[in-house]
Amino acid sequence: MKKTLFKTAIAPILAMLIIGLLPLSMVNAVSTEAYVSPTHVVFDTSTASLGKRFNVTVWVGPNIEMMKAWQVKIGYNVSVINVTRWFEPTWNSSYVFYGMTTLPVPAPTKPSYGYVSSTEAWMGCGSALFPAPPVPGGFNGTGLLCIVEFEVKQLPGKFETLTSLFKIDYTGDTFWIKNGESSKRAFEIYTNGDYQITWVLPPSPHFAVEPTPVSTWPLTFGPWENVIGKRFNVTAYIAGLDPAWGVTSASFHLQYNTTLINVTRYWVDALWTTSSVTYIPGGTGVFDELDVSVGTPSGTPGGAKVNIILIEFEILFQGTVPPRAAGAFDKTPIEFVYTFLMNHVFEIPTTAPTDGEVKILCLMTLPLGWLEVIDPLDGDHEVDIGPEPSIGKEFDVNVIIKNLHPEWHMIAYQFRLCFDDHLLEGVSITFGPFMSDSRWDKYGLLNISRFDPQTVGYPPCAVLGQILWPNPSGQYTAPFPQAPGPNVTDLNPPVNPLLATIRFRVLQQITSWPPISLTCALDLRDQTYDDKYFLGVDPVTQVKSWIPNEEAVDGVCNIIGTPAIGRVIDVYGGIEGEDPFPAPYGGQGLNQPMDMVYPQKLVILYANVTYNYWPVQNKVVALEIESIVSELPFLLKGTALTDENGVARFTFRMPWQCFDAEKYFGLYKVTATVDVACVVINDTTEFHYDYLVEIFKVTTDKFYYLHNEDVGITVTYGSHALRPQRYPAEFWVYISDELGQPIGYDVETTTIGDGTFCQYTNHTLRFIIHIPKWAFSGYAKVHVNCYSFNPTEGGWAWCPEYTCPPPCPQSPEPYPTIYILPDAMP
Repeated sequence: MKKTLFKTAIAPILAMLIIGLLPLSMVNAVSTEAYVSPTHVVFDTSTASLGKRFNVTVWVGPNIEMMKAWQVKIGYNVSVINVTRWFEPTWNSSYVFYGMTTLPVPAPTKPSYGYVSSTEAWMGCGSALFPAPPVPGGFNGTGLLCIVEFEVKQLPGKFETLTSLFKIDYTGDTFWIKNGESSKRAFEIYTNGDYQITWVLPPSPHFAVEPTPVSTWPLTFGPWENVIGKRFNVTAYIAGLDPAWGVTSASFHLQYNTTLINVTRYWVDALWTTSSVTYIPGGTGVFDELDVSVGTPSGTPGGAKVNIILIEFEILFQGTVPPRAAGAFDKTPIEFVYTFLMNHVFEIPTTAPTDGEVKILCLMTLPLGWLEVIDPLDGDHEVDIGPEPSIGKEFDVNVIIKNLHPEWHMIAYQFRLCFDDHLLEGVSITFGPFMSDSRWDKYGLLNISRFDPQTVGYPPCAVLGQILWPNPSGQYTAPFPQAPGPNVTDLNPPVNPLLATIRFRVLQQITSWPPISLTCALDLRDQTYDDKYFLGVDPVTQVKSWIPNEEAVDGVCNIIGTPAIGRVIDVYGGIEGEDPFPAPYGGQGLNQPMDMVYPQKLVILYANVTYNYWPVQNKVVALEIESIVSELPFLLKGTALTDENGVARFTFRMPWQCFDAEKYFGLYKVTATVDVACVVINDTTEFHYDYLVEIFKVTTDKFYYLHNEDVGITVTYGSHALRPQRYPAEFWVYISDELGQPIGYDVETTTIGDGTFCQYTNHTLRFIIHIPKWAFSGYAKVHVNCYSFNPTEGGWAWCPEYTCPPPCPQSPEPYPTIYILPDAMP
């Protein structure tokens, strides 16, 4: 259907002129027919369910002449099916007004009367507004009028069939067409359609149990932890239940070994409004049974999984190794010994149930191994670089393994060594001799190593691992890797339990007096170890086993600052209240950046002038501050004298004009120069001028909401602040309805900082706000602000309230907007 804004605006008036005011006289028609296609719509309960939709098409022909308007009325059984919509098939070349401009009249549906009525008129008059149709004068021949979409409203009961006519054989104004003379034309033949849905015997369901959170059986506990007293949940349910069965009740007995596990409590699913749960102790020897009966469901049960009851078990017994052999376990079934499923008429046949099984592996008390990061030069966990100039210097750290017992049967490992890539750069990874020891490396070794940049959840890190190859049959045999420790010794331990050597390059070092050191943590993460069943499962336990480990011993790299040599000027700074920023965030060191400055703050700059670490007093220091990335130019020049400590101090306040003040935001450069004994030396620092927090985006999980729904709001924000977790921040989000009422709020507190110079560090927060019943329907605004802390406690705003960049999507105002729907549309 071709539409224009003009057409939409005049549609109601034209509808009255074309349809309502035309003469109602009838004329005789040559042989014409109106009919429904398909004539028969047939379903059964295996091919259709509640809500299934299908189309019925209305055709006319074959001798239609100069048709310019039509009306269709279709009657149907409202208790069986329901109309969801009607539409013109404008894409179909068989459509009577194909390629023409038309004026549709909304189709009234009358469920209480059981009919839908649809009307359409051709607007082709040959004018510029309504172009002439491909066939002058109207439609001729056989064509398609409209498509009506129905949905299944009711399913038949057992052994029942439901039917409905698609009745179009009405007379008078209920079904007509109009020709070029504006008279109504009747039909000689009406062919109704019909609908039928029949109940058929559905596929048989079956009872099943499922553990949580494990998704497949067997459910296994141990062997590396004491699991006595541990609790776990099991769900009993009906699998593959077709709603057409009309289940009214279900009952079963579950059997389990009460010496190993015991039921502590249970929760019957809310679907079942009546229930009975009883224990049958000692039903079969040491086996107890749980007798469960449920009935009177609140709806029609059906689906891939219809929950009956959630049962909590507790583990009562676990063996130990020794005296039992490694890998030994006890097991108990959780199995159905009786099942019964019923509807109003008969017992529903079921297929074999899916039982469960719990395995409790005997507790093993082998000593646990661990990893350590060490300095290969002195064997401790700290690497000291400097104080000599060290930028570009390379150094090694070793990762060793300790206390690895051979009975763990380890054949593979992996880990991450994380570091700060602002201070260090990964150069190379070299594997040590441990895994290549000929006693266990018999068939080859797979080495995996790389340096990863920062990713979600991880800082930059070295990633590495090794896997021993099995024999040609895919098996591993003793001896297995071992490493000495307080609890592991043998007659011939490895000389050096070295897994890998990782080489780094120093990227930063502060030149100052007194020297300022930088510290970089070398953190071991995600260390995992696999045993000889790495490529399959343990044939005894039937599960993929793993090797636990003690907490790793991390390392640290200290980059000791180097003292200045000869003539040195170091410019650095801070802001009012933070005078200066602590090193290195004040720009301490040669050409180092300074932390950000926010609006109207007083900037305090220092220039420390020394010669061989001794202060140069009473010297005139020149300072220049200029904007290098901002929309408004800014330039300031000044001088300051060094004091008895060789430090000159210079202050100024960042500009904030009465309009477009934010155009001053951007990157600023500070240059300090001084003449020391006829040699001019200089240093620079840069800083960002901006709001401490920039809110970039605010989105909601949808646009339309009903009363008593929750609105999910995601806020994306960023900052140029460099110091980690330096500034407190309280994000306050509230919604105001169309009449300005605040209807709910949510708040999150966090800290701002830990950024990277010259780029925003972005984060997201999630908020939930409930829409109360008393909220006015219509457009509602989402307001997002960020404060240092509560204004009543003296807090202040870090930035303005968020507004959408134009055009604001789905919003009549520059605020993120939702629409609160009335509970019932008229």
